[in-house]
Amino acid sequence: MIIFSYVSQKVFNDISAEGRKITSMFDYYKKKWFINYITEKSILEVLYPTSKERKLLDCGELVPLLKLKRNCKDEDTDIILEYTEIIYRGDKFIYKI
Repeated sequence: MIIFSYVSQKVFNDISAEGRKITSMFDYYKKKWFINYITEKSILEVLYPTSKERKLLDCGELVPLLKLKRNCKDEDTDIILEYTEIIYRGDKFIYKI
């Protein structure tokens, strides 16, 4: 599994300094007064791996991957707190919906 998570430096202006100390993003959001956060609907794609993904996931070029994309946002302000992409090997993972 490969996970990419992005947060806005405009929303979290101290993220560069605090980043390595954060053990839970959800605790960090609460500390910043974002308490009512929700995950929006996810987008699921099927794709084939790039050469970099093949190395990271130790798979061949025809192994299908599942890519899940989603936003986490503050329900009160509608501010997007985090954008996440997760890539799973399709032959090793079952996603229950």
